[in-house]
Amino acid sequence: MPNSSQPSFLNRAKALAVKIVALGMWCLALVILGGFPVPQGVMLGLVTAWLLAALVTKDIRDLIRPLSQRSVSFLDSAKILVLKLGAVAFGCLALIFAGGFSLRQGILLGVILSWLLAAVLERAVKPVWRFSPYHVRVQPNWYQLLSDFKLVGTPEEWWSVRESLAQVSPGEYRVLRDGISFTVVEQSKDLAHALIFANGGYRSRFEFEADLNPIQIEREDALPHFSRSQRITLFMRSGFHPYSMAGYGLGMDVPAWWWEKVKGSCPAPLHESSDDLTGYVKLVLATISCREFELYWQPSEWSDEFFAKTAKEISDRRDEHRAQLGWTAEEFNPPPGFTVHFTSIQHKYFNLTHQSV
Repeated sequence: MPNSSQPSFLNRAKALAVKIVALGMWCLALVILGGFPVPQGVMLGLVTAWLLAALVTKDIRDLIRPLSQRSVSFLDSAKILVLKLGAVAFGCLALIFAGGFSLRQGILLGVILSWLLAAVLERAVKPVWRFSPYHVRVQPNWYQLLSDFKLVGTPEEWWSVRESLAQVSPGEYRVLRDGISFTVVEQSKDLAHALIFANGGYRSRFEFEADLNPIQIEREDALPHFSRSQRITLFMRSGFHPYSMAGYGLGMDVPAWWWEKVKGSCPAPLHESSDDLTGYVKLVLATISCREFELYWQPSEWSDEFFAKTAKEISDRRDEHRAQLGWTAEEFNPPPGFTVHFTSIQHKYFNLTHQSV
């Protein structure tokens, strides 16, 4: 273990030594060439060196960054760095010769103004974060779900349902065959607001509900002139707050009389709410934390600190929420040449995938 950490330590020691030598040469130049007293030269050197480092550190990192991580070429990065340093030098000279400032005042004021101007322009011109739209698809584990809740009795019965769905035109939507899908086009940084495209339209909240046709429940004691067949629906809705985490709730909407009859032999839902007006009960069977999609917000520019630290913290928080809500990540090993990246997580009753679009 000590040997494996030695190169990293040596590299850091070398980088620190280079910085100290550069700082010493800069302070020495101010004392000898600028005619400053030693205390003032050292102080001015420390202040201007810190501001210059803040101004051009990103550009220096661009120069030494691996080719695979570049957004611009090495030559373009060098040009940007030279132009920035030239602009600082020009500003200092203008303050000294045109503004009548002393050499000391011109250098210090020029560097400070350059740093402030660059910081203001960078914040004004481009956002710090950018959002990547993403697509979500949910495919229930139908046999597990339907058999646990007494809607199908045997595998053969489920196969019969699947065969009937195979006869339906592909252009005609069936949730038992097609699952749920939607695209988040825009989303606020705090994940509280979104613009979602689903079912051919846009909305600010995702509210999905679809019949499990041809699966229905027969009520033997139905009143005359009332249909004995009652529908079962699958729903997914945003705004559910499990463990104080905003997200999505997944479940079924079932007749209240039927649920009272079978609930003793069914798994307990996470949450149930009855509607006396419709005579139905909503059974929330799984929840998805909004933290699942937090990494679709990333810095506008490459940030080593984000990917080394912040992204890991977000991933750890997401994994913690997954564990609390009963989801596990599915390992995916893409074949050679397959570049599309997506995330897949599994629940007892649902499979969920999402990816950038």
